[in-house]
Amino acid sequence: MMADEQLLVILRDLLAKSRKNQVLWVRSAKEKDCFELYLAPEIQIAISFESPMAMSDFIGVAVHTEGRESIYMTREDGDDDYPFLLALYQEAHRRATRWDDTLEKINSAIHVEGVIGINPNDSYAH
Repeated sequence: MMADEQLLVILRDLLAKSRKNQVLWVRSAKEKDCFELYLAPEIQIAISFESPMAMSDFIGVAVHTEGRESIYMTREDGDDDYPFLLALYQEAHRRATRWDDTLEKINSAIHVEGVIGINPNDSYAH
């Protein structure tokens, strides 16, 4: 089995684990629309989404070992593996940005009786 094929099997398992909130994805400090998973100090997986104007959208996955890229693959919109890699990217985005927790808090707040919100100029808001 080639590296890409093995990586795809691993990424499917990673998607299942991500959906259970069992993966600590973080935003990339270097790249926009990229999320990273550190499995050990020397092993990192990065997943990114690109939407070029004149090309198909694509997902890129890079595996770094000891600071060097050891595997890199891309799948374009329309490729067989693209939907599941897009789902993995979306799970990484959800987990790293915690947008789901934020929306849950907003939803809870708007269903409380009375006035909601804080004045950002009040000392307790900082």
